[in-house]
Amino acid sequence: LQGCRQIYQQARAALSAVENGDRTLAGDILEQVNHLEIMVNEPIGSASLFANVHPNDQVRAAAEFCEQKFMALSSDIYLSRAIYDQLRTIDWNKLESGSQYYWKQTLQ
Repeated sequence: LQGCRQIYQQARAALSAVENGDRTLAGDILEQVNHLEIMVNEPIGSASLFANVHPNDQVRAAAEFCEQKFMALSSDIYLSRAIYDQLRTIDWNKLESGSQYYWKQTLQ
């Protein structure tokens, strides 16, 4: 949980970069969104575990706060119009089957 704030700030900055179409980031928009999802989902799992099972009240409260921050960030990613617009420009017919599936699931 010590790294929660730092990881959150990194994920928030990455979201901003992706939304602004920062082409200095590695990979295409699908890879960037996938990376964002990983950056957000890993801390959610750890925080959720600590929030539910740690014996110390303060640790549970901190973990719950961290989990809530990352859940909100996850919503920001999935509701981002800028990311949606970028994903819509992809010609899915040119993607391999795994990427086509991911693209379709991400846009739904």
